Amino acid sequence: MTPTEQELFRVLVGFASLRPVNSLKWPAYSSIQNIHHFLLHSVLLNPHFSSYPPSTEYQRNFWKWAIENLETAQRELRPEAGQCLSVSSSKVLRTVLGAASNFRTVGAFQHASVDLLDIHPGLPFGHQPPSDSYVTHYWQSIPREVLGLPSSNVFDLSQYTTATLLESRRTVESGTTGLRTWRASFVLAHYLAENPDLIKNRRVLELGSGIGFLGIVVASLQLQHTKSSSRNDVGGLYLTDVNEEVLSRCKNNLILPCNFSSTHPNIHVQELDWFASLHCNQSVALASHLEHELRPDIILGADILLPKVFDPSLIPALVGVLKIALGKENTGGNGQRCAFIALTLRNQVTVEAFLTHVQDANLGITEVSSGVEYPLMSRAFPDEDVVNLFKITTKQ
Repeated sequence: MTPTEQELFRVLVGFASLRPVNSLKWPAYSSIQNIHHFLLHSVLLNPHFSSYPPSTEYQRNFWKWAIENLETAQRELRPEAGQCLSVSSSKVLRTVLGAASNFRTVGAFQHASVDLLDIHPGLPFGHQPPSDSYVTHYWQSIPREVLGLPSSNVFDLSQYTTATLLESRRTVESGTTGLRTWRASFVLAHYLAENPDLIKNRRVLELGSGIGFLGIVVASLQLQHTKSSSRNDVGGLYLTDVNEEVLSRCKNNLILPCNFSSTHPNIHVQELDWFASLHCNQSVALASHLEHELRPDIILGADILLPKVFDPSLIPALVGVLKIALGKENTGGNGQRCAFIALTLRNQVTVEAFLTHVQDANLGITEVSSGVEYPLMSRAFPDEDVVNLFKITTKQ
């Protein structure tokens, strides 16, 4: 991408991932004409955002931000530039349509855009509880033309794939943190995208899958790195959690037509209670289920010890599941079983307790460099968040 395309792309992924507008950077190298074209074709009339839109609250914030910057850009223009934008918000919105004044959708867009900026009755905006929203994350992959997908008509997105989810905008909802995606999932997803052979043609078990972001990425990678003639050997993906609402949302996100995961032939979503590993009778049944039905080659987990709802007993329960799942060599000829667990460093005591329990269980653990300072995934979290990525195996 050129510098101009890169700065527009950053706005696009910011809009798609609901990045706070105060952290978005207005394109500094693009002409107003190019910005108009981008806002119209890549954002407003983008069929993906029509089907899977960000929340109304976010769109209102985004367009207010865009209008303010358009007005500022107009004030800085020289008179001979021949472009005149009114300071009136509605007229600025009409200006965004600039080159597309002949489109049938102009009237609909004007109506919808003004509606987004209207102040509706009820709680003041900013004090209303955030509603669920579709969120789309762009991640670098293989060329879209290889996958038979069209390229963008504005700038080249051929190296990017998307993962779209309906997620909660609240940190905790219905007593769980599982209804939204956390930074550690981005780091682990990036690591797997950089090392696709780890999951290619393998049986993957995710613990604490949440609403399915990592599952969508893994399913996409398995499909993209498998020849079309070998789709039946693409591998398997088992996404597990303990909350019924989370599991239901996960299933729905996986089958969204815009996600490659919707075409994966071997995805399963099911309940798995870690605490079964701590009870003798239940642990036997759990071991049988893991060994004879799931038979994982690799186990994944991201931010599955969140302190917002932290229970100290989660650590021995998680380690118990890992010990059972890693306890026997697989029989599929793919080498030693291993687990990759990504944890955001919010509480050093929690991480140290996890490391101690893993070592006490006679499992080997090493910290893996993810190589990610700035993940290719759209950055929806503060850059200062530190994520530790660990590889866990049985000791030889």
